[in-house]
Amino acid sequence: MKRLLLLPALVLVSAANAQNAPQAPLATEAAAVYAESHRVLDPAKLPPALRSVFNRLAEADTAVIPFIETRRMGIIKRPVELTGTMRYSKKAGLSIAYEQPKPRVLIIDDIGLIERQPDGRERRIAKNDRPELTVLTDVYLNLLRGRPVGLFGVCEVYFLGDSKGWQIGLIPKDDSLRRHTGRVLIGGAGREIAQIANLLENGDTRMLRLSKSEIDAKFSPSVFQSYFRTTAPQGGEGESR
Repeated sequence: MKRLLLLPALVLVSAANAQNAPQAPLATEAAAVYAESHRVLDPAKLPPALRSVFNRLAEADTAVIPFIETRRMGIIKRPVELTGTMRYSKKAGLSIAYEQPKPRVLIIDDIGLIERQPDGRERRIAKNDRPELTVLTDVYLNLLRGRPVGLFGVCEVYFLGDSKGWQIGLIPKDDSLRRHTGRVLIGGAGREIAQIANLLENGDTRMLRLSKSEIDAKFSPSVFQSYFRTTAPQGGEGESR
C-alpha cells in the first residue's frame, strides 16, 4: 500500500512546457507559505484571494493537463523523470496517465484508488478498506472541486499570494498519510494549477509542473472507459478528447 499511496501525491509537481504554463513560486521557495502567519483556520473566513482560487477551480467540469514529474530521492543520485497526462472530471474523479518510461493509469475517485496496467490488469483499493485512503482522496478531490470545507477537515491549510500567483500549503492531519506525502505544496495563477510538490521529512521531493490546462475538455465514452473507473456520467461531459 505504501507505494500506491505515494503515487497520487506525485501529481503535484513536474516540469513541462513552461512557456505555456502559468507562473508560480517554485517548490524550493516553499518555506514561507508554511509560516504560522499564513495559516488559514476557518474555511468560512478565507482570504479573498484564496476564496477566488477555490471559486475558479470549482468552475471547471473537466480538464486535460500534460505534465512532467521529477522525483528526487536520497538513494538515487540522478532525478527520475516521468511524463504523462492528467485528466480530471468533476463527476468521475482524477486520472493520472503515466506515459514514459512505464505506462500505467492511476485513478482517484470517490470510491477509492485504482492502478491500471496497459494489459488491463488492475489493483483496486476501496476507501472503506483503508481509512487513510479516504483522507487522501478527500485532499485531492476537494481541492480540484473547489470545496474548502472538505479540505480543511483533513489538512492544515496555508496560503500566500494573490490571483496573479499563489501558493497553497497543505499538511495532512492524519499521521500515517503525512509520513507518506509530507507537506503538499500547490502553486498556480488564477484557476490554473502550475505545479504540485510533495516535500518529505527525509528531504525527498516529488515535483510535477503542469502545462497549461485544457479546461472543460470533451471526454468521449472511450476516454472514460480507458482513464476512469466509470462509463460516461449521465448527462455527459462531452464527445471527444
